[in-house]
Amino acid sequence: MKKISSILLLILFLVSCSNDDNELQVSDVITGYKITSTTDYDDSSLPDYKMITTGILVDGKLHSESVEAFVNNVSTGPAITQQKYFYTSGLLSQVSLGGNFIDYFYYDNQNQLIGINRNYSGGQTLNYRFIHQSNNTVYCERLNLPYNDPNAEVSQRMILNFDQNDNVISAGYDNDLDGVITNLYNYSYTDNNLTSVQKPDGTIINYDYSGVIDTRNKLRELSYGKRVLRMICSENYCSGNSFSLDYSKNINSNAIISEDYEVLPNNYYNKKTRVESLYDPNAQNIEETEFFFE
Repeated sequence: MKKISSILLLILFLVSCSNDDNELQVSDVITGYKITSTTDYDDSSLPDYKMITTGILVDGKLHSESVEAFVNNVSTGPAITQQKYFYTSGLLSQVSLGGNFIDYFYYDNQNQLIGINRNYSGGQTLNYRFIHQSNNTVYCERLNLPYNDPNAEVSQRMILNFDQNDNVISAGYDNDLDGVITNLYNYSYTDNNLTSVQKPDGTIINYDYSGVIDTRNKLRELSYGKRVLRMICSENYCSGNSFSLDYSKNINSNAIISEDYEVLPNNYYNKKTRVESLYDPNAQNIEETEFFFE
């Protein structure tokens, strides 16, 4: 295991991102993760808090989380375990991440995502339908009714175009529902990293990456499916939202210098530490994310 220093990071930014030879090997399977969040107050009269979240994987995919809280390093009670990801025939069928909503995923007989229903606890529902126009083009539509209701009407359509590696290479809203993108965003990639975005006005934004592979993103792709993970964020791609950078293979160069990474020989990171200063009252929050391999 090696620890990335600031000098080494600067060197990594100047070289090309790692190639596919560094993908997970059979002997490097992710088996779980742990997130430890600690808040230490400068005022000794205030209690310190810690929360440990342990991720449980099944068949190498996201499944359940066990959460235990501590006050002044004393547990407040037994850990609570909840299943958050559900699968049917190996495909993600339900996600419950909190926030009082649950996503339900639906597929056709070719295992292509065709619908999502997001149900909120208050009774509100967001409905999406996905129409696969070709191998590379998908219409992502927001509806007023569930995707399979014949009376459903389209309130908004997004069009995504993919390359052979399931990266979004162009996207935009179809305001007239005529199959033509109104304002086109173009995306360019190098080694499955989003390296530039061209906006409808011609403006180009470039992005740089370190040589460190994003372990968290790899686990999400294994769980959701790479194309599905991008389809469910169609609004972000159609508006040029930089949130889409979350789905690149490597860690963005700006992100990696603001956090501390411990990296394995295959260039996947197995530990990330983020330190944040809090004020009024003054405190320090430390979040450590660890991934476990076999």
